[in-house]
Amino acid sequence: MSKAGDTLINEIKMAFEKYALKRVSDICEIKTAKLGNDAGIIGAAFLVKQKKENLTF
Repeated sequence: MSKAGDTLINEIKMAFEKYALKRVSDICEIKTAKLGNDAGIIGAAFLVKQKKENLTF
């Protein structure tokens, strides 16, 4: 979704501010992903690595 543009980001921000608790929306920032379209796969790989490291046999 990172390449979807400012239009989508602005709509998400407005919905978030409307529906989120005020104290949550005050401290959260919604912005374009720095890792671009690879952010999801990088996050998934990190979770697999983390789970693998925490396995006990």
